[in-house]
Amino acid sequence: MSAETVGDRPEPAELSRAVRAEIDATLGVETGFDKVVLTEGRVVGGGGDWHGYLFAAHGWKDSGSTPRRAPAASA
Repeated sequence: MSAETVGDRPEPAELSRAVRAEIDATLGVETGFDKVVLTEGRVVGGGGDWHGYLFAAHGWKDSGSTPRRAPAASA
């Protein structure tokens, strides 16, 4: 278990790295968009087998270069 894990719940920094890698793999490789920067991660809920997290995203652009919000991540 990593230092950033409490029980079986990943902490925002640990989840942020995983989500960032997934976004970079999708946007950076397939579409050539700039990297997405996730900041201000926090736990927003959870219960049982799920945990909700919310991150601010900078650099998230669609094909029209209009900024949009990244979908919330949950694990």
